[in-house]
Amino acid sequence: IAPANRSNPYMGTDFSYEDLTDLRLDDYAFTLLGWEMVGEVRCRQLEARPATAAVAAESQYGRLLYWVDPGRWLSPRAILFDRHGEPLKEVRNTGAVGLEGTWRWSQTEMHDRRRNHRTVIEVQERRLGEELPARLFTERALRRPG
Repeated sequence: IAPANRSNPYMGTDFSYEDLTDLRLDDYAFTLLGWEMVGEVRCRQLEARPATAAVAAESQYGRLLYWVDPGRWLSPRAILFDRHGEPLKEVRNTGAVGLEGTWRWSQTEMHDRRRNHRTVIEVQERRLGEELPARLFTERALRRPG
């Protein structure tokens, strides 16, 4: 996805293409802000800001605020701020599942605060280490509904 299109909605959801990609840690300057409870988990609050003007220009976000569970290296909550410092989206993750030495979420909810709309992604089943046939990734297969 071209940087200019990363803030576009993904398939009509409240997620953008940028939201679905891994954060490149070297592209951000991080600040530890303290500790805060999220539910029953004591989380480290972490702020991320683009480290360079080029990264800032590519992102729809001017600042990211994460709550990180240091025991499982998961973020149960995040607030994503626009370039003017206003909260744009909020992410809530629930249903942590341990799988082959790592933790993963079963449900992610994205709340677009401007549209007051939510999208929920729920994982029904996970399997790791399986080979997927190349035919699943052809243009024809990816365009096929269902």
